[in-house]
Amino acid sequence: MIKNFKQDLEVEPLNHVAQRWIIDRTPYVFNNDQIAYVNWKASLANAIGVDGKAIIFIGSASIGFSLNPTKSYRVYNESSDIDIAIVSRHHFEIAWHTIRNLGTLRHTLNSPQSRSLEDHRNRLIYWGTFDTKHLLPKLPFGKQWFETFEQMTSIAPTKDREINARIYRDFESLTDYHVSNLSKLREKLTKPPTQ
Repeated sequence: MIKNFKQDLEVEPLNHVAQRWIIDRTPYVFNNDQIAYVNWKASLANAIGVDGKAIIFIGSASIGFSLNPTKSYRVYNESSDIDIAIVSRHHFEIAWHTIRNLGTLRHTLNSPQSRSLEDHRNRLIYWGTFDTKHLLPKLPFGKQWFETFEQMTSIAPTKDREINARIYRDFESLTDYHVSNLSKLREKLTKPPTQ
């Protein structure tokens, strides 16, 4: 599978690679069971107030291996977490507004939260994405989402796995963010070896 991905990455338009390998697929963890995937998404969607179609698995749980350039296509394994994209302009705007207006509460953030806040300022908001990993507790809907993610870790195939969510402003932002990452992977893949 990694070989096929690399072949596509080298020659196909990056937005097609993003759609085929990341966005528009039944995730690896569901073992080609589209019905189980739709049911899992429906459970989460109903609990957090989004449309099921707006929930997309990303990362190694989606394609079976990591696309993080520092992880060298590491295969999904027993210690891998679950990364999901939630496409919701409503929740993105609330999250963005909340962190933009933290005011003096910025001083109560722990180190990972402070670094995450800077990453949002410097990079993530530009791409129309909000990473909830460290800042979820600061969001008005944070408690509800955290409790729901915890509940989803009690059912297959996400049982006993940490669930991390990124909120995307729209589908264009989701695609553009992944195309940007894929372009870095393509550059690394096609770069001639140093002598």
